[in-house]
Amino acid sequence: MSSCSHPVLRRLAAQHSPAWAEELPEPFVLRPDSPLSLAQLADLFARRLSELRGEAHYAPEVDDAVPILTHLVQRHGLTRVTCADVPWLTSLVHRAWWDPLTHDVRQADGSVTTAHVLIADTGTVVVAAGPMAHRGATALPRVHIVVAHREQIVYSLGDALTRIIDVAGNDGLPSDILFITGPSRTSDIEKTLVIPAQGPAALHVILIENG
Repeated sequence: MSSCSHPVLRRLAAQHSPAWAEELPEPFVLRPDSPLSLAQLADLFARRLSELRGEAHYAPEVDDAVPILTHLVQRHGLTRVTCADVPWLTSLVHRAWWDPLTHDVRQADGSVTTAHVLIADTGTVVVAAGPMAHRGATALPRVHIVVAHREQIVYSLGDALTRIIDVAGNDGLPSDILFITGPSRTSDIEKTLVIPAQGPAALHVILIENG
């Protein structure tokens, strides 16, 4: 039987005409593209994060992050804080936090991590689980605070994936990459937005502009 000899096959061929194919949307391509300056990227990221009910805070220098951390700890009434195992970040948190840090993320009500990449177009924080951020630290405490440098902001998801691949190099990609877009939320029940859902109720990102 030839490809179009059967009536059913002829009808299918007619339905799959070039005119029908032209109605398909253009394929989604992850093109790295950064049309904005670094300052514009930071402003866009802060705006997108705010739309998601997260908050961005600016620290001109590394030391300026300390009073911001102290303010956030006091504002949210945090009593048990955990921190990613990164020396410069741990030093900052020790200066802002007067009680011993907890290593048990299950008992922590606040966590402080850094990030690998920040995506301006969606207000997304990208974290590869590991020493920089235990996966539980981004999901279990009720408040998640991210401390990152402004140079880590890229424009799009395509830019973020390109940077992650470049940084990974011959070591290969991390086994677990987290894309965090705003505080935990759901609208599954009667399409009503609920914050939090099964993760942090608050997400703060401290952007260090220099250093």
